[in-house]
Amino acid sequence: MQSIASGLVISLDFELIWGVRDLDSTHQNNNLIVTRQVVPRLLNLFNKYEIHATWATVGFFVFLIHARN
Repeated sequence: MQSIASGLVISLDFELIWGVRDLDSTHQNNNLIVTRQVVPRLLNLFNKYEIHATWATVGFFVFLIHARN
């Protein structure tokens, strides 16, 4: 029997407020808080199970952090 290679892609979008700034902020604030709690947990799981991952974030988000310093 011939083995077949397979793969799994997990796509995570880490936009925070940039992805929802045009929506009702009352509902979205909880999602943003939870995101900051979930990301470290995901990283720990990826590390534990040796899952390789790449991350993307909004470049302007990083620019704003550096612009404040």
